[in-house]
Amino acid sequence: MFEQMKMMKELGKLWANRDELKARAEKVKNELGRRTVTAEAGAGVVKVTVSGHLEVTDITFEPAALTAANDADRQMLQDLTRQAVNQAMAMAKQMIQSEIKLAVGDIDIPGLDNLIPDMT
Repeated sequence: MFEQMKMMKELGKLWANRDELKARAEKVKNELGRRTVTAEAGAGVVKVTVSGHLEVTDITFEPAALTAANDADRQMLQDLTRQAVNQAMAMAKQMIQSEIKLAVGDIDIPGLDNLIPDMT
């Protein structure tokens, strides 16, 4: 019963602050669009940049990696690319979670931690 009362109180706060929360959400969305994270694999052989909107914005390869002539080297480059993409996505999701938590401040929103799944 006390949990329900607490939840009702928090919902009341959300409703009372809905215009402010909407403005905060828009600010976070705009800020995340400007921010990026970069992950690398294979000691920098592959670098992947992902935006706060979870879009891959750049993939770079060490020039020497592109001259690989055999199938094993190509397979390794593909594996490194996959690893770098997954790591960059995880970093971007952590960035999004941090920004959301900053935006909502002290308002306790049930399930907020699960809004963006943690990929680590």
